[in-house]
Amino acid sequence: IRTGQRLNIYPGGGSSSVRTSEAPARTAPAKSKTITHKVRRGENLSSIAGKYNVSVSDIKQWNNLRSSNIQAGQRLKIRR
Repeated sequence: IRTGQRLNIYPGGGSSSVRTSEAPARTAPAKSKTITHKVRRGENLSSIAGKYNVSVSDIKQWNNLRSSNIQAGQRLKIRR
């Protein structure tokens, strides 16, 4: 069973077979909005990620960061 797969289950005493069919594929990708976050003193990637409900690794990827070191005044791209 895979995510997005539909299952047809027939209740009752007859057959114990289960048929599956694929769910239709999404035709349009989800639109993402990019915002810019200006880092404030005392903030870290974890607190910023929590504020926008994204992961630290996503923020690092979106901003081409190799480490978790950020500085106040730095601007970070956040995709939502």
